Amino acid sequence: MTNSKLIEQIQRYILILILLFLATGCVSLDNPTDIFQGRENGKTPSPSPDCIIGQTFISRKANLNVIEVLLTQPDIIRVSPQDDTQEDIQPIITLHLRSTSNLDDDLRTVSIDTSYVFHPIVRFSFPPIPDSQEQSYYFFLSGTSSDALLLKYADIDMYHDGVYMLNHREEPGDLWFRTYYDYDLACVMRDIATYLTVKIGFSLKIMLIAIALLFLPGAGLLILMKYPFPGAARKPYLQMRSTDILFTHGHRENSHDILIWLGLSFGLSLALAPLLILWTTTLGLRLGKVGIIIYLIVSGVIVVYGIVKHYPKRNMTKYDWAWGGVCAFIILLGIILRFVQIHDLVLPAWVDPVHHTMIARLIADSGHVPDTFRPFIPNDYFYYHYGFHTIAAYFQWLSDLEMSQVLLILGQILNVGAILVSYLLAKGLTGRRMIGVWSMIITGFIASMPAYYVTWGRYTQLTGLIILPATIVLTMWWLESDNSKFDWRRLILVVISWAGLFLTHYRVLFFAIAFLVVYVVYVVLMYRSNFTWLKWFIIRGASMVGLSMLFALPWLIRVVNQAIIRIGSSFPTSIQSAAETNTVPLQYIFSGQEYILVALAIGGAVWGILRGEHGIILSAKYLACK
Repeated sequence: MTNSKLIEQIQRYILILILLFLATGCVSLDNPTDIFQGRENGKTPSPSPDCIIGQTFISRKANLNVIEVLLTQPDIIRVSPQDDTQEDIQPIITLHLRSTSNLDDDLRTVSIDTSYVFHPIVRFSFPPIPDSQEQSYYFFLSGTSSDALLLKYADIDMYHDGVYMLNHREEPGDLWFRTYYDYDLACVMRDIATYLTVKIGFSLKIMLIAIALLFLPGAGLLILMKYPFPGAARKPYLQMRSTDILFTHGHRENSHDILIWLGLSFGLSLALAPLLILWTTTLGLRLGKVGIIIYLIVSGVIVVYGIVKHYPKRNMTKYDWAWGGVCAFIILLGIILRFVQIHDLVLPAWVDPVHHTMIARLIADSGHVPDTFRPFIPNDYFYYHYGFHTIAAYFQWLSDLEMSQVLLILGQILNVGAILVSYLLAKGLTGRRMIGVWSMIITGFIASMPAYYVTWGRYTQLTGLIILPATIVLTMWWLESDNSKFDWRRLILVVISWAGLFLTHYRVLFFAIAFLVVYVVYVVLMYRSNFTWLKWFIIRGASMVGLSMLFALPWLIRVVNQAIIRIGSSFPTSIQSAAETNTVPLQYIFSGQEYILVALAIGGAVWGILRGEHGIILSAKYLACK
């Protein structure tokens, strides 16, 4: 590459970095919650000049800037503020915020005309208090008349760090109240500094476990199966042929692309985890911490051998280093943002993680695939996909953390991994590195998914969706193999990805099957006159399906016996469910700025179809099929 082209590429990547910073500020987020006392079973007197209602509390965060209370309107006539004849009885409520170390002076004062309040939760916003962390405060409310609105409270003590105050005297109970704080850039940098200093040991431990568990096994498998080592040679592993249409047409670049290699390593590591414990269980062995350490040491030795043998110092150009630096920065920023999302969470959000924690504990405690949900649930059938739970069990063995903490941390690590595998899929389908980079940016910083999975708690589906791109890319790589030889190494790689996906998430497995159907039909229609090539194409496909079923055979037998036959035989003759049960809520697709991404995706699909881009055409048909 000439110097002028190199400068042009570097300028392009600098522009990407600038847009990336802008993208992180595209969405206005609500202030995070600090304290929430949500129990209530009674009403306070109405705040008035003669009745002061208050509450003490301790702020856990800096930049306290919002206090909310819950009001209820008494049975009076609500008077509009525009009614001049009744202007003197307009209910005004005022919040006074003071430090308990100085109860004479207000730190903040906020007044609200409750004639304009049409929601029971009333918010008092004020400029942030920078030094509010671990400080004790007292807020009280007063009204302009006895017709002000009532406040809800609990008549027994529910909040440990404060008390309910009536006319500045302590009373039993606590107000319903909620506080927020401004989590600005300074707070983010302070948290990052904490993890790099005070919690550096914990951070390094988690990072090393994640790398060892989520990259080493897949990377070792790629080296054993002689998948092209990144940068080892510019010569493509597959020679170009007239039948190259999708993945292999860009393999000249993909064969030395480090992100392709890392994405495959990540997906294969996730696929290997449930297969390992499935077969140790089938053989009557109990897996534990020692077994996993041996598994990772063997994987690490293979990877080190591959690096020593193949590391191509002289093949790395300045352009490769510039591109690698940009991608590394994208992933690093993704790590920061994903963990900023959970800086206030003690446990994983929503209801799904409760069940996932239970299954992960069953695996961690027993060292094998469970036969039953006991002792947690009196259910003697177990056929739930368990890939994510297996990885969580491995992670707990290595980290000694509580399982709930493992799920929270591992879920965000997987969320970062989704950024990486988005590059794998985009580059694998199109052969264009820049499209892969933009895919990382959109996945990591613009689209609400997969970041929203931290709210959903659907870590099992997220794990399956990370294996899916590796499965798609390896499937195309295998099915488009050279007819002159039957490369069993490629077959092993793609079979492990399919079998691991089956053990990880059934719904995502059907996503992969939908892609396979669309892909096979597309190839057959395009090359229907080349009977010899199509014959080998079908043979390779049949061998892939058959061997994948064999690799997961013990689990397949269990699912057939316990789920398909047992439950299927007891089904009613007809099933009717609510219409919304199996529909995708449109707000997930068009929330925030998502409609812009949808419009861009439609425009990109039209552009790709008109240009005859095989990868884009296939993607459009796949989405239509789903």
